[in-house]
Amino acid sequence: RLRQLHGLRTRVPARSVAASVIGRGVSTRFHTLRIDRGANAGLRAGQPVLALRGAVGQVLRVSSDYADVLLLTDGLSTVGAVLQGSGLRGVAAGQGGDFLELDFVRRREQHAVLAGEWVVSSGEDGLFPEGVPLARVSNVEVPQTGLFLDITLQSAVDLDRVEEVLVLVEDGVGVFQFPEVPGLRGEPDFEEHQGDAPTQLEPELERRP
Repeated sequence: RLRQLHGLRTRVPARSVAASVIGRGVSTRFHTLRIDRGANAGLRAGQPVLALRGAVGQVLRVSSDYADVLLLTDGLSTVGAVLQGSGLRGVAAGQGGDFLELDFVRRREQHAVLAGEWVVSSGEDGLFPEGVPLARVSNVEVPQTGLFLDITLQSAVDLDRVEEVLVLVEDGVGVFQFPEVPGLRGEPDFEEHQGDAPTQLEPELERRP
């Protein structure tokens, strides 16, 4: 697992902090997880969070020794995105479940968007470095009305199983090196822990005293 994290660090053009997932939120308001690094390790709200296969989300709130991460699929999450094959640009927006949508791709581009195509970060919004895998296209529909296609995406990272992440704690220079990933949801991102599963936290990710 440490070797895999080191390999991920070599692809990220910024200083990063490794963290483990210690809990998952059960709030209906936010789709979140909790990691075991916080302000004492240099974390602050808004920093991007990655796993081996791509984007996880961004730091939502920070305590001294832990932080809560807003997942990419949350309904409040938006990331500037590029279709890797066609170069078309849009915004990857969480839908509050397991999927995202790619917004603002015009209807006339329907034949340029292919199922299975990778969607990566554009880097233009200052959140993720350019080129981080976000998702793959799972479905494309042309609505009866409106200017834009309905494009459904499946997250590159299995957010229900991810256990180890990197938090980018400073802005870097350069492009994320796109990994060779054989499948969208094949093997888990990292070897599974042999201990207890991450704790299911109370709503709003607050532990009981």
